[in-house]
Amino acid sequence: MSQRLPVMILMSKAGKTYSILQFIPVIPDFVIELCSSTDSLSYIRSKMNDYQRVGVRLSLLINPQVDIYRQGREPEILNSPIAIDCDEVMAGLVLSMSEIW
Repeated sequence: MSQRLPVMILMSKAGKTYSILQFIPVIPDFVIELCSSTDSLSYIRSKMNDYQRVGVRLSLLINPQVDIYRQGREPEILNSPIAIDCDEVMAGLVLSMSEIW
């Protein structure tokens, strides 16, 4: 399995969420990466840039802050956000982060 694959993806046209167990030859709309204490932050951020480069519309890196990567924009870094608006990939989708912090 490639180390460049995210843990979870959303493909809004299919309306499904998939756990990545093997290569899927599509570009997802939405990716979430969780950075653990054993992960290299610079490596995970390079993955996030790769996702953006190939056309992923929205990527979140939870690290414990949240880095938000939106297509065509610079990453936005939020400290302990209560919620993250993900409407651009699924109408009305807001991720509640209150239980995480």
